[in-house]
Amino acid sequence: MDQENNTSNRYAKILTGSWWAQFRYGSNPWMARYVYSVMFLLANLLAWAVRDYGPNALAQMSKLKTCEGVEDCIGTEGVLRVSMGCFIFYFIMFLSTTGTSKLYGRKELWHSSWWSAKIFLMITLILLSFFLPRQMVMIYGFIAHFGAGVFLVIQLISIISFITWMNDCCLSEKYAERSRTHFTVLATAAYFVCILGIILMYVWYTPQATCLLNIFFITWTLFLLQLMTSVSIHPKVNAGFLSPGFMGLYVVFLCWSAIRSEPLDEKCIRNSGASGHWLTIISFVVALLAMVIATFSTGIDSKCFQSRKDDKQDEDDVPYGFGFFHLVFASGVMYFAMLLIGWNPHHTMEKWTIDVGWTSTWVRIVNEWVAVCVYYTVKGITLKSLSATRWESRVESVKLIRYQLIEIREALLEVRDTDNDPKIQSEAKSLSDNEIGDFEFLVSLVIWFELLTTVNVVSKRLQTKDVILDFAIEEIRRLINFFKNYREVGLSKAIDEAKIIAIQMGVDPTFSQRRPLRRKKQFDETSSEQEVSFSPEENYKVNYFLCIVDQTISSLESRFDQYKKYEDLFGFLFPKKLKQLDENELKSCCYRLRDALKYGEQSDIDADELYL
Repeated sequence: MDQENNTSNRYAKILTGSWWAQFRYGSNPWMARYVYSVMFLLANLLAWAVRDYGPNALAQMSKLKTCEGVEDCIGTEGVLRVSMGCFIFYFIMFLSTTGTSKLYGRKELWHSSWWSAKIFLMITLILLSFFLPRQMVMIYGFIAHFGAGVFLVIQLISIISFITWMNDCCLSEKYAERSRTHFTVLATAAYFVCILGIILMYVWYTPQATCLLNIFFITWTLFLLQLMTSVSIHPKVNAGFLSPGFMGLYVVFLCWSAIRSEPLDEKCIRNSGASGHWLTIISFVVALLAMVIATFSTGIDSKCFQSRKDDKQDEDDVPYGFGFFHLVFASGVMYFAMLLIGWNPHHTMEKWTIDVGWTSTWVRIVNEWVAVCVYYTVKGITLKSLSATRWESRVESVKLIRYQLIEIREALLEVRDTDNDPKIQSEAKSLSDNEIGDFEFLVSLVIWFELLTTVNVVSKRLQTKDVILDFAIEEIRRLINFFKNYREVGLSKAIDEAKIIAIQMGVDPTFSQRRPLRRKKQFDETSSEQEVSFSPEENYKVNYFLCIVDQTISSLESRFDQYKKYEDLFGFLFPKKLKQLDENELKSCCYRLRDALKYGEQSDIDADELYL
């Protein structure tokens, strides 16, 4: 118990301390991430050294009868052997730590400490891999193709999840007003870099008109960037420019990586001259570090793969998924092995090169195309439940129905025709035919979306920290004027918009005739008044549309009158009006405020003291 308390206190210091605190208080899960990353980096450096310098430095390895020639075993095959040993190590760690949810347990202790034993285990597994039969290594090389693909998918989902999360934060109520300029600058910079990168790729990698493949790769990337932007700013999604801008950076990078992976003897790649060797070395070092960083960041991002992301986290919960972390590293060593051998175990790579060959090129290109498809999948909008407390949640709830009516109705029709439960079939039929399939519902949906969106904009402005009373009064006045104008012309506009939706859905774009409800007369009652009959559209206007708008106007005018009373009493205290008052007017305002705050003979303020 004392040991657990000491560990708990040590972890508390790490959480409340600076970043360096992770390394000052002994072994812990936060420090462990970096240790595993260093081990991963060293293992990959070993694999590279075996590939480029193994045949000369380890000539004695020819004693291994399982190798078919020293060049094959210590070169390309040697990369697979080192990768195999590392994979077994990380897979053992995955099996032994998966399912860990709380700190201070044995699994957490095994993950965060015992470094001497784990380093010895990793070195032993790498050495033993050189004594395995060649056939087993080739089988691992075949499996590594799929493991590398798993790593690419995990990395892709993690990147898109991060971009989506950041974009949602930018569009939320909390940050929208305060940081709008920053987000605009970020989005503009992202698009600028994307366009600049595409232009440079045209200049560098299409020196001749015969470089049709490179022209296709670059042009298609430009098309994908435009497509992502168009979809993101469409009213149905309304995700802004930041998300497609950052995603554009990623797809442009993948396109550049794909073209850079083409064989070095290709005529469509400009000759770098004397600086080509140094450029190759720099590219190798950057790619190696980027690979380690990508593996590290993906490994600690297990939440993007959870079906339920709870915001609440207990103090003793693990900071990241240990099992997932090691699974990412296990697939990462497979991926790096594929980069070192060009995805081909029979392919000879030049020194200081990484991921070169036509196989590597097409893997990058396919990864780019899949990235765009996954981006659309993650960005797909889904229905949300109604919130009674936040205006933005109300708008989102209505918006997602407003712009997905066709898909929703088709889904309901499919349930109606295929579900075996009669109750569910009946409810689906009622919703698809009598609710969503009714023109009156479509008009109401258009009206509510317009009204809620307008109110939400004003609500955000009134919630800013620096809002003042006269600004709030002006906003309410504008909102009242909007509703009064909407009362006159809003219904006709909503009907025109609803007709377009109805035609797309195959719904009759007319108001249905409702059976009139008549009050039953008493036996001695005579009908002295002439009954007024309305057309379906007039009935909707009188009994629904005008009721909503008039009630809203009445509520806003009541709020406006209340604000005006506050302004009459307290408005003189604002600097703008205070400078405009002479002494007599100022003293009169002070006495009027004193009288308003008087209870019996007592007042909360002294008018003379306030005046002075």
